[in-house]
Amino acid sequence: MAMFKALRKHKFYHWTKGMLEDYNHTMELRLLGTKLVMTDDPENIKAIQDTQFWEVAKSEEQHEIFKHILGDAIFSMNGEEWKREAALYKAHMGRVRESDFEVTERHMLNAFNLLAEDGRDAFDVIDRLQLDIVTEVFCGESTNSLTSNQQPFRDAMETLQKIASFRQLLGKVGVALDDKWLAPQAVKFIDEYQDAFAGKAFARASKPASATTCLIDDLIHKGKNRADIKNAVTSTLLAGKDPSTTTMAFGFYEIASHPHVFARMKAEVQEQYVQVFDSNQKLSDPSIGYDRLPVMSDLHKLKFVKMVIKENLRHHHPCHETDVAAVGFNARVPVKDMTLPRGGGPDGKSSIAVLKGTQISKA
Repeated sequence: MAMFKALRKHKFYHWTKGMLEDYNHTMELRLLGTKLVMTDDPENIKAIQDTQFWEVAKSEEQHEIFKHILGDAIFSMNGEEWKREAALYKAHMGRVRESDFEVTERHMLNAFNLLAEDGRDAFDVIDRLQLDIVTEVFCGESTNSLTSNQQPFRDAMETLQKIASFRQLLGKVGVALDDKWLAPQAVKFIDEYQDAFAGKAFARASKPASATTCLIDDLIHKGKNRADIKNAVTSTLLAGKDPSTTTMAFGFYEIASHPHVFARMKAEVQEQYVQVFDSNQKLSDPSIGYDRLPVMSDLHKLKFVKMVIKENLRHHHPCHETDVAAVGFNARVPVKDMTLPRGGGPDGKSSIAVLKGTQISKA
């Protein structure tokens, strides 16, 4: 009951963190006859995400619970199918195009206008900023939520994510519930939203692919059908928006709490990009942020800024800090009986056995 109370009050992360600290960072829960292993031990997380990655998979129950959010896209795939799909996404998500800076600048100015207003919720503005950038960069057209008072996509997605997270806690019992019964309007809106993006993408598909082709358009050129594209839209938004929103929001908070850090960050930009004039007093090297947009080589020079970002991630990793009701569990199940390197014994430093089909959640 304590767990469900914490979930209802949006304190699930804090409840989980406290329990894991008491039980050597790995524990087993029994929920309505279903086993759930939760861990935040770095060695176990490394095993799940790297060294033993192919021993775990998304379960059929998880696929059913998240089908109105993820469909059959990459987050629902396993094995070789996942590997092939990941290669398609990596070509776009593993690089930054010059046009991405222009897109970001435009939406950043809209965000700054809202943040300048008294009483504005900074997290709300950052979340809308990321939604606008991600939809334009990866889906070909921005939602422009920063310049609109209507947020139907965000509201519908948050509703379905909260329901799916609760259903996942119920294990096999949660599969029996259906989003169409619990939130029919949200399901209907997300389907129509995906369909509208897919329709516009296929309308652009008649044009030849180019270096600036967005992810969704590229998937069409590679033969993906309409259902695949609809699934890819929400998967892209979740992957591109939620983790970066969490990171930026905590960064915003930490910098505001440590003004001396912000002052040093600002000084670094000014020191690196002072205006350089030639002998005729003409600007020969326009200053970043003042006279021109940055390029990747510029950002690599900002060493202190980079350190601040890394420190923020160390303290507030998006997979840890974001409320479970917002993004759901990052859970896997073993495809066969397996062991995790830590969690057993009086001190939690011995390996533990995890049976096939047991849900493992990285907390």
